[in-house]
Amino acid sequence: MNYKVIFSDLGYVIFMIGLFMLCPLLVSVYYKEDIKYFVIPILISIITGSFLILFFKNRQNKESFYDKEAIIIVVIGWLSASIFGSMPYLFASVSPLDALFEAMSGFTTTGSTILLDIESYSRGLLFWRNMTQWLGGMGIIVFFFTVLPSISPSSLHLIKKEASFMTIEKIRPRIRDTARIFCGIYMLFTVIETILLLFCGLPLYDALCTTFTTVSTGGFHPRAESIAYYNNLTVEIIVMVFMFLSSINFALHYRALNGRIKDFIKDEEFRFYLSVVLLSIGITTINLALKINNGDFLVSLRYVSFNVISIVTATGFSTVDFSSTTFWTHSSMFILLILMLLGGCTGSTSGGIKAGRVYLTFKFIAREFKHILHPNAVIPLKYNGRVISDGIINKIFSFVLLYLLLFVSISFILMLMGYDPATSLSAVATTMENCGPGLGRIGPFENFAFFNPIAKLLLIFSMLAGRLELFIVLVLFMPAFWKR
Repeated sequence: MNYKVIFSDLGYVIFMIGLFMLCPLLVSVYYKEDIKYFVIPILISIITGSFLILFFKNRQNKESFYDKEAIIIVVIGWLSASIFGSMPYLFASVSPLDALFEAMSGFTTTGSTILLDIESYSRGLLFWRNMTQWLGGMGIIVFFFTVLPSISPSSLHLIKKEASFMTIEKIRPRIRDTARIFCGIYMLFTVIETILLLFCGLPLYDALCTTFTTVSTGGFHPRAESIAYYNNLTVEIIVMVFMFLSSINFALHYRALNGRIKDFIKDEEFRFYLSVVLLSIGITTINLALKINNGDFLVSLRYVSFNVISIVTATGFSTVDFSSTTFWTHSSMFILLILMLLGGCTGSTSGGIKAGRVYLTFKFIAREFKHILHPNAVIPLKYNGRVISDGIINKIFSFVLLYLLLFVSISFILMLMGYDPATSLSAVATTMENCGPGLGRIGPFENFAFFNPIAKLLLIFSMLAGRLELFIVLVLFMPAFWKR
């Protein structure tokens, strides 16, 4: 195990966290708030990161870096970012565990919160809270190690491990170049949405905070009422559009920018994903119009469109309390729970199982029915014109099975602790999918503060495992991993 490379690369992650904290510090200075939330955390992060970089930089053995080190750096890197990123909350009288929960929820773009009165906290702290989601949207390791110059021989391994979607489809021969293009598109979305929200009359502070957590499909918001605070249809449409765009494979956006817009329609995952979204909106709109809104389809369509897209993209914004039977039916809540597990497309900022995996699972099942009818037929499984090997199918099934197994296991443990089934199931679904709000006691205008410490630790683990797609985190618990 090359611990020197591990500590050196972790130093860059911690150092960059300290640098980015300068942004909320400037916000606090502008609004004449107490700057203690950031001065000490910035110093601690920069000093710690600099020490690790300088002390281990010239002691790296660049020839002995393997997947094992990459996995450790990715997992510990996310933990380190969350630990150092949680320090500003400590100065706001938030307990260490709750501060870690909030920071992990931010960096993993989950959006679940333990803060009781959001708007009572300083603007600088809330800006940092939203900014953590923007940093985590493309992945902490991917973002830092592609924006910076070549800083380590390990960066290629790290990008492959954290951004597993890039191993599916590269738009450039070098995976690092692919990651940089995706980050560029991510920043382009950030700039465009911010400008559009400013035109809608939002203050710069609100526009930036909203954009940070829209393009990252994160869901944090500086207003307690989330997007409902503005009661502005134009704002809702803009946010909807960018939530949806951010949940689509960024390779398709790159092709569209190069004149290949038809590739959206050609892509099987996108067609499946779009069909699921439109079908969910249609069914839920009719359901609510007939049973809740006295036949008013337009009002139902407005609320359903926004909240369905928010949930399926794993963002977590809300314009209505969909956990309450006053506004949402039980059958519609069930649809949202399914969408939480589905998530967005591969190669996007969304969480969840991913539409591509679900789609291929359905295609495999359909092929098995064909084999029953035609036992001797050779029926290749194709995806976007390419034959999918059995090895890839096995990996997809393994992921889906492990995802559901972990979902059921953690949910059952929460139920054993005394939490009701709706709260337990949706808490795990929303943290594993990195969605944010759930059902029951953790609805869109509620929080996770009532969970006991052990439950919070389980949900923190659920966020991290879901964000890093399970295997990278769980493999650390295998004794064989630590053997030479």
